[in-house]
Amino acid sequence: MTVTTIRSTPGAVVLLWFMAATLVVGAIVIGIDVYIIGHPFRAPLEPYHAFFYSPPFVIMFAGVYFADRLQRSSR
Repeated sequence: MTVTTIRSTPGAVVLLWFMAATLVVGAIVIGIDVYIIGHPFRAPLEPYHAFFYSPPFVIMFAGVYFADRLQRSSR
């Protein structure tokens, strides 16, 4: 039985890096919102949160897009 590594899967490493960046940016955004803006963590969301929390999602979807492009180009 052959065992493939994560590096042999096209786009997997790129996707992992983008997901790590998503987590880091998400934590930074939450930290800014709680400690700098002063919005309590358990308080209901405000309308500005729709734009404020969008960068992690943009990074996540960009990572999926680039990983898919790498996988398709390797075929």
